[in-house]
Amino acid sequence: MPEKKIDMTATGYEFRGEIGKGNFATVYKVRRNDQIFALKTVKIPKNETGLTMAMRFRKEAAVLARLKHPGLPKIEEVGESEGQPFMVMEFIDGEGLHQHLKRQGRLSEETVLELGKTIS
Repeated sequence: MPEKKIDMTATGYEFRGEIGKGNFATVYKVRRNDQIFALKTVKIPKNETGLTMAMRFRKEAAVLARLKHPGLPKIEEVGESEGQPFMVMEFIDGEGLHQHLKRQGRLSEETVLELGKTIS
């Protein structure tokens, strides 16, 4: 199923580019009132109803909103535009794991263990 692009103007955010894309979601860099955010939209899989996917997405947003960690973005807003659910998060600038692995190669066991301790 082709992804339905969200109408950025309807959300009040200015589209600044795509940050990343996965199997079920796309994250965009957006701006509103001179602040930069990350806006996540979800694709609705063929085997699930839109209502079910929207509920799962809202649950994810609620869980993220309760978690407080410097490595996790603060949730700013959760909404829907033309039936397309979206979540606006604090934009954390930096290199993603995929880019880091591409640039540096495989992580050492020591680094993986240290990262595990940091995020647990």
